[in-house]
Amino acid sequence: MYSNPIKVKNAVYNKFGDPFVLRFDGTYYLYPSGDNTTNEIFCYTSKDLVHFTFAGSVAKDEVLHDAFAPEVVYKDGSFYLITSPGGNGHYLYKADSPLGPFKRVSDNIKNMIDGSFFLDKNNNLHLLRANHYGISFLNINEKGETSGRVNLDARMNGWTEGPGMFYNDGYYFLTYTGNDVASTGYRVNYSYSKDFNKNFINGLNNSILISTDGKYRRYGHSSTVLGPNLDNYYIVYHSLDIKDGIHQPRKLMVDRLNFNGSLMCANSSCFKIDSPAKPDFETYGTNKLNQKDNFYFYPKKYDKFTLEAFMSFKNKIILSYIDQNNYTYLTFNGTISVVKKEGNKEEELFSFKNEFKTGCFHTVRVIYKESNLEIYVDNAFISRIKIHLKQSKKGYLIEDKEGLKFNAISHNAFNDSASEERTVAPGIIYLEGNENKEFLEKYETFAGFLVKNEPISIKLNNEKGKYLLSAFVKNDSDFTIEVNGKTISYSKENSEYDFNERALTYLDLNKNDCLTLKLIEGKFSYIYLRLKEVNKYKVVNTLKSKKYIDKYYLNDKDILTKEIEFSFEINKEHLYQKFGALFEASEFSDGLYQARFPIRAIFVGIISNLLVVSYFNYGERRIYDVPIKLEKKNKIKFVTENNLIKVYLNDELKIETIIPLMTTFGRVGLYKSSESLVKFKTFNFIEEKL
Repeated sequence: MYSNPIKVKNAVYNKFGDPFVLRFDGTYYLYPSGDNTTNEIFCYTSKDLVHFTFAGSVAKDEVLHDAFAPEVVYKDGSFYLITSPGGNGHYLYKADSPLGPFKRVSDNIKNMIDGSFFLDKNNNLHLLRANHYGISFLNINEKGETSGRVNLDARMNGWTEGPGMFYNDGYYFLTYTGNDVASTGYRVNYSYSKDFNKNFINGLNNSILISTDGKYRRYGHSSTVLGPNLDNYYIVYHSLDIKDGIHQPRKLMVDRLNFNGSLMCANSSCFKIDSPAKPDFETYGTNKLNQKDNFYFYPKKYDKFTLEAFMSFKNKIILSYIDQNNYTYLTFNGTISVVKKEGNKEEELFSFKNEFKTGCFHTVRVIYKESNLEIYVDNAFISRIKIHLKQSKKGYLIEDKEGLKFNAISHNAFNDSASEERTVAPGIIYLEGNENKEFLEKYETFAGFLVKNEPISIKLNNEKGKYLLSAFVKNDSDFTIEVNGKTISYSKENSEYDFNERALTYLDLNKNDCLTLKLIEGKFSYIYLRLKEVNKYKVVNTLKSKKYIDKYYLNDKDILTKEIEFSFEINKEHLYQKFGALFEASEFSDGLYQARFPIRAIFVGIISNLLVVSYFNYGERRIYDVPIKLEKKNKIKFVTENNLIKVYLNDELKIETIIPLMTTFGRVGLYKSSESLVKFKTFNFIEEKL
């Protein structure tokens, strides 16, 4: 077990802003930002991703004063470090070891701040960096020369920083942070694409990391790294506390990422949770492997697996072994190839030109499950191929015994270990569903299906408390389910959307409890479940206190909204006005230097001459609007039923629409933009009871 924030042994520096973690040769290397007290970059090492020890200074240079967000990549036998000291452009450094010493190889590259490396399958190095309007993506060579800049459509409605990219199970995921590190609304979003340099789509469930109140706040500037079991990915980020206007040392946080096709979630924790799992077997060199001539095998057979090795290209990876005349292997001689040997005959099943340097070691990772084989070199995704591998021995055909360093194997593949481990709550829960191709192509996700009278049980890492359970469920049937002994029935919705998120029930959960679901009648297929903690807060009331900024009033507890009614007076005509009611509100931030509408909520109100329903999420996304004419005195009322909302202006129905991501759960209140000349007269709400 471990608990965030992570404490680091012998940390003479003890500041962990903008943490970047490199996994290399079975060890994790952590490089946080420097500050204005030093011109060095420090490193910390770990074997398990949660117990880090100070490893010393890895770079020292007069320009490294206040070194922002250092990141390191391994390429063809060398390590490259990039950082933006004081936010004044980038410098590139090179070393023979992840512990340095890194020596500067470039002058100032410029290009703003927060450089992050990405290596493609042709061994080309790229640089991502911060931008206002989306993350910039460039080519970069070993001298620090850049070219080919494109803009990736990944932004935070304002200043956007802290990018990072990785590939997982069919998609490239791009994470990024914004807006200002001092704002409680500092947060991490993600986008995804089938291509690493274009066509990125905003994640459905953004933001994936945000904390505007509570013990730890201002989550951001993350990096993503493969976990020790070779199957899970972890997101490493910092939290920041500000006391009396003074920034405290930023703290190190680590949480597991979960995936469902193109969807990704990070359920943040600050209580004891399970430590990252280990692989089935790991060793250095051929030590502990079973030898038969030049073949070296892991102790047991596998039908699905993930294997990682830091190795010379002189050696081969055995993917499937029957005997010395019948086996399938992965080789790197000129091409990256999968070859099947049967007697004296060899058949090449896959081939890709090898652009990686052959005279040095590389980290090779292969993943196999249900006829899908993925190949990676130095974290660069090479290809996914269709091949049938029998349950068999896995290992190596060794030509150079010194050419095999750290190596490991796990019985998990494509993040399926998540179903074996506890899921952190509150947050989103993905379950491994039926890998239906048609479903995946249509929705870019898999679905979980409940089978009648066959319950599923989900183990949780959670604190004792009251939670609301909701589900993003398909609208194709009535259903009755049982959740932890409670029976819940819903009718099929008349909806233009295939899936709606439904609020199901409140649950009182004990620490590290289980969530058990059983289908009684109908059909229940879902993309995710979500647990939200029921909280009480301080009342937010800035409607009368702050000038020249947007103003909010929020109640002091989470509810399920059934109905809201408010009245107002328009004192005189005004070119632009924006005001109304908020419900399903959370994560409100009153800090400066952040996106407008710094809250998650659904807004129902007036924008000039329109009656509007919108999502607020550190930005605005319109759901529905109709033109209207206001009187001097007006009343707006809206009622909700499941995902249906009906909005009335002066008792006349004006809007009736389905909102697919509406659970109505959260705080309620009022909003008025700084430009609005309006007086609220009354405000009342009715709570839904489950």
